Amino acid sequence: MRNEYTTGNKNMIDQLFDQYNKKTFSFVFRLTGDSDQSKDIVQETFIKVYKILMSGSVIQNQKAMIFKIAYNIFIDKFRKNKNIINNNSFLERRQNEMLNPEENYLNTESRELLTKGIRRMKRKEQVLLELYAEDFSYKEMAEIIDMNPNSVGKTLARTIDKLYKNVKIGD
Repeated sequence: MRNEYTTGNKNMIDQLFDQYNKKTFSFVFRLTGDSDQSKDIVQETFIKVYKILMSGSVIQNQKAMIFKIAYNIFIDKFRKNKNIINNNSFLERRQNEMLNPEENYLNTESRELLTKGIRRMKRKEQVLLELYAEDFSYKEMAEIIDMNPNSVGKTLARTIDKLYKNVKIGD
């Protein structure tokens, strides 16, 4: 069965871009911490999406496919250049976005503990937390980071537990 995002329809790339460009940029930016690098990765992502659409391939889950491509491009660039990642984690930036100035002032110490805990985690664990925060299903998370779908729940639970322990150690 073919869906509406397949078989050479050039307008579909525009629709996908309009729908997922900002979300993809936000996801990549939280990984890199650099706007220019994030824009480059997003551009490369949608070029690959275009090529997939033009080949006539069926895309079952557009959002997961786009994020998987973006994540893989990020990983490729990370392997080539270890400096691509900003030391400020995505969760730290996400927290800063959500707090008003009063909450920001009151939660400075807590944020610092959380940030230190996150920095102790592996990159894949950080990405798993990011995907969870983006409301991806376990199946979609597994597809994006090439993980067995049956292990995502346990791995995520262990990651959250590890984060909790990392924060407790920082107390």
